[in-house]
Amino acid sequence: MVKNRLINILLIFWGILVFAIAPGCTTVSKTMLMGDINYSEGKYHSAIEYYTQAILENPHNAEGYLKLARANSKIERHSEAIENYNKALSLDNDLLSAMLSRGVELIEFDELDAAEKSVRLALVEDPYNKSAFFTMGYINALRDDYDAAIFYYNRAIQLDSLYTEAYVNRANAKGILGEHKAAIEDYSRAIYLNPGNDNFYIARGFDKSIEGDFKSALDDFSKAIKINNENFSAYFYRSENYRELTKYKQALDDLNYLLTLQPLNGKVIFRRGIIFFQMGNKKAACADFVTAYQNGYAPSLDAVKEFCRRR
Repeated sequence: MVKNRLINILLIFWGILVFAIAPGCTTVSKTMLMGDINYSEGKYHSAIEYYTQAILENPHNAEGYLKLARANSKIERHSEAIENYNKALSLDNDLLSAMLSRGVELIEFDELDAAEKSVRLALVEDPYNKSAFFTMGYINALRDDYDAAIFYYNRAIQLDSLYTEAYVNRANAKGILGEHKAAIEDYSRAIYLNPGNDNFYIARGFDKSIEGDFKSALDDFSKAIKINNENFSAYFYRSENYRELTKYKQALDDLNYLLTLQPLNGKVIFRRGIIFFQMGNKKAACADFVTAYQNGYAPSLDAVKEFCRRR
């Protein structure tokens, strides 16, 4: 899920570059313009038809293949998108956006070596391209080489101190390496740059929780809920922090609310059982442990065996 979300962020970002007219391309044709209009309206299948026709009209126009690639990517035709980027590069091997976008598409297929090669070619064309360094960081994060990922995110931030996504990804890498205070600093910077993103508050709150700063973490989860009152994770993690602070009623309120949305969520039922157990209500706790297991949450079985057998 995280991987797909980050890939979507990369693809959206590169969409900006794709719609610039490539070097050496001719004036936009009427057919190409109709493709652009349909693309902007989210009618990607229609856009593909127009871009395909534009390529037939001018098969040596790299721009057409670039735009066709982006439209194919939008409907998850990643193989076709890669072919389109390759064709664009065969017509104009200096197309920076094609090199980078092809790298992102290759990530979708876990072809990380090929993706890295494509992005490095882009860096040869532009050694100061922040997005190329960002993508290199992402590739290394997928390889679980978080030190290398941080190196590349650092370079991206050096080139653009307002690069929100780079701060977020660097924070994530630092958190995985156990550098939670440093991660919190990066999330704080990202929040300063984009205070309306609820997931940034959740991520910062999570690292604060690990550091034992439960009150401050609660504030972050509450801010996330204020921005998006349907954010499941914000309620879940806020409940965990209420529990850590022995504010059991508030913790139960959050979990009970989540169960109105997902009544059969075994993990939520199990966590509610934990709270009941800490409150001394063993009967309610065991009922939840059993129900959680029955609803597919396997870890709950250990709690049933340990706490709910008759002596």
